[in-house]
Order: sequence, then structure tokens, then C-alpha cells
Amino acid sequence: MASKGKNTEVAEGVNQPRLTEIEDLRTQLQLLKASLDDVQQKEPRERLVFAPCERRIERFSGVKGTVSVYEFREEVTRSLKARPVKFILGHLDGPAKEELRYRPAADKKNPEEILDLLVEVFGERSSVTELLGQFYQLGQTLTEFSHILMEKLDRIFRVDPQMTLNRDTMLRDQFAENVSDKWLRRELKRKTREHPQISFAYLREEANLCSTDININNNKPKKCVDVPSYVMKSDKDLIETLLKELTSEVVSLKQEVNTMRSKPTTSKLCYKCHKPGHFKRNCPKLGHLNEQSLSSGASR
Repeated sequence: MASKGKNTEVAEGVNQPRLTEIEDLRTQLQLLKASLDDVQQKEPRERLVFAPCERRIERFSGVKGTVSVYEFREEVTRSLKARPVKFILGHLDGPAKEELRYRPAADKKNPEEILDLLVEVFGERSSVTELLGQFYQLGQTLTEFSHILMEKLDRIFRVDPQMTLNRDTMLRDQFAENVSDKWLRRELKRKTREHPQISFAYLREEANLCSTDININNNKPKKCVDVPSYVMKSDKDLIETLLKELTSEVVSLKQEVNTMRSKPTTSKLCYKCHKPGHFKRNCPKLGHLNEQSLSSGASR
């Protein structure tokens, strides 16, 4: 027991400086926190101002499925106006970047020439007439059709921004002319004739309502109608029945004809013997008289 108490006193003597050092550090930390709070309260707080960063323009590569050359041109024109050519070149990638790399310096001395060059190489190859032909031949379903029409019309106006055609009127007329349902197409065309000022959005809403009514009527239960049994027969059974009826009529007619032939004709009257059933030339009595005259002549 005496040895154990002695060891404890030694351990406490060794750890005592460490404990004192820890307490001193804690005191210093509390003092620093207090002084920091005082400084923050005395000094005015800084106001943070967030400046909107410049809109990032997506790189143009000329690959299908990426940003189109028209969208790229609009973004660059809106953001840059008078910025140096290097800005445009820095936003090119892939085939578009290679195209500009091998072009002479005279073709890329200002932003407008570079953008015109990109439109010439990667723009719409079809003419306005060809695009209008594609526009007129569309035949999608109602919802898809309206979206496809708008996308096609955007392409047309991008190729020729100076077109004088009324965008909304063209959309409305083509929508009415090319919907797939015949009844709906006739109804929409009637509405455009009766109301020439009707808008594309209003006509599309009317088409959706009419299409909903058509679907509701098609889903109604059909009424049962009594159909005669002969209508439900197959074509083969019907033909056989008709043949039997015709055969029976033919047989009946033959019997009537035979009956009429077997009856004596009362209209035939012999002027020699005055008996019915034969004429004078066929009269048996006349033949009998001829035989008698021949026999008498032979005996002479």
C-alpha cells in the first residue's frame, strides 16, 4: 500500500506542469475571443456586393445537335457588338474552328465578316422556297404538328429575315390546312373563313377542344341494333339461298310451260271438217279423200 501511494504522488508531480500549461492556454483563448468581439463591434461591417457575371456563350462547333449558327450569331451580336475578333475565335470549336483557321486573314478581319462566313458554311442549305415546300407537306398529330410548324417557320425567317409574310397568319393557315382529322380540318378552315382575324393560338385551342369532343364521342358505348338474320349470313350462305330460290322458280316456270303446251288449242279450227285442233291443210279427212282419189285413178 505504501508503494502504491508513493507512485501516485510521483505521477501527480510529473503531470502538474502540463495541467498548468493547459489552463494558461484556455485563459489566453478566452481573452482573444473577447478582444475579437470588441473589434468587430467597433469596426463597421463590410457590405458584400455581388456583380452579375457575364453570360457564358456556348461554344459553336458546327456539329448537328449542338447550338445552331443562328443562335450563336445572335448571342455574339448581343454580347459583343464591337469586341475584337479574338473573342469570337475563342468561342469556336471543332469544324468551325478549323474552318476559320485555314481561311485567309482578309476573310476574318472583323466580327461581321466572320459571322457571315460561319452562316455561309454551316447555315441552312435549303432555299426559302424549299423550306416552304417542307412546311406545306407536314402531317403530324395535333400537338406535335403545332410545334413542328413553329420550328419550321423559325428556320424560314432566319434564312430570310426580310420576309413580309405574317408569321401568325401563316402558322394559323397551315395548321388549319394540314391537321390529320378530316372533320377537324374542315371545321378549322370554316372558322378561318368566318373569322379572318382569328389568331393561331386561339385556333389551336379550338382544335384541342374539338379533338377532345371527338375522342369523347368515339369512346361512348355503341347502341345495339337489331339486324335481320339474312344480313348476318355470310356471302356464301346468301349466294346458296339465292341459287335455290332461282332454281325453284325455273322449275315452276317449266311446269307452267309444259302444262300450257299439253292443253288443246281452241283457236285452231279446220274449215274442211269444222273441227278444232288443226287447220285445213292438216285435216285428216282431206288426206283420206286424197287417198281415195288416188286409188280410183289407179284402178282406171
